[in-house]
Amino acid sequence: MTSAQRNGIVKVESAGYENIAEYKVKGNKVTLKFDGDTETAEFEITKEKGKAVLILIFDGDEIKLYKK
Repeated sequence: MTSAQRNGIVKVESAGYENIAEYKVKGNKVTLKFDGDTETAEFEITKEKGKAVLILIFDGDEIKLYKK
């Protein structure tokens, strides 16, 4: 990934749902932020103790998913 691609906007489509997300890349951490009408969703991919972790933050609640 070049430095010009480290931050930007991406279109996300899934199951008939379409939204625009802002993404930021900093080191090993990638963050996608979706702004909805009343909620904000954020997805972060990072590493903890050498393992990949997907962190989901939806309306203030945080869920961590660890790769085995």
